[in-house]
Amino acid sequence: MNNRRQFLGTLLLATPLAAQTARSQETPASSIVPAAVPEARSQWVRVLTRVAEPVLANLAANQLKARMPLEAMNGREADRRAVTHLEALGRTLGGIAPWLGVAGANGAEDVSRARFALLVRQALANAVDPAAADRLDFTTGAQNLVDAAFLALGLSRARVELWEKLDAPVRERIAVALASTRRFKPGRNNWLLFSALIEAFLARVGAEWQPEPI
Repeated sequence: MNNRRQFLGTLLLATPLAAQTARSQETPASSIVPAAVPEARSQWVRVLTRVAEPVLANLAANQLKARMPLEAMNGREADRRAVTHLEALGRTLGGIAPWLGVAGANGAEDVSRARFALLVRQALANAVDPAAADRLDFTTGAQNLVDAAFLALGLSRARVELWEKLDAPVRERIAVALASTRRFKPGRNNWLLFSALIEAFLARVGAEWQPEPI
């Protein structure tokens, strides 16, 4: 746990950002942010970026597998290594995506938001690049179904800022990777929701999808 906390507490990289980044039109900031709480919002943004940066900056730099500590019970290291990096990406993106899709944030916040959106797009490109050191295999364990669903949820929550700004080959690879989790058949329980999230996202972006889980 100490290794993981140290990883999350260390901002290892800084990624240059173009001076102008197009804003998403998904969620106007003025509709969700009371004018009386700018300082509280700034504090939450600092927490959000501190937690998300180690995962996203390292994956964007093709260094997540090399730098992220592995935590597992004795004898389960191989099982955890097979799924932990997709778990980190999926859970992080599922949480941060609504902020990435905000339009109309103040100047400093919007610069940070745009920078993180760029990190996510770079991270996603590496995650599905067959030649990348950080390429993620979505078929290594049933846990991948859960975390692929979190990834699909994040892409849905900030579709304009993330999905639509990805290069077409990256989008195609992500769709294939998400579809590959169909090998894991969910039971008649909450896991069915994970399959349904993936299929709903694929349907929404015009990819081949299956209606049964939905």
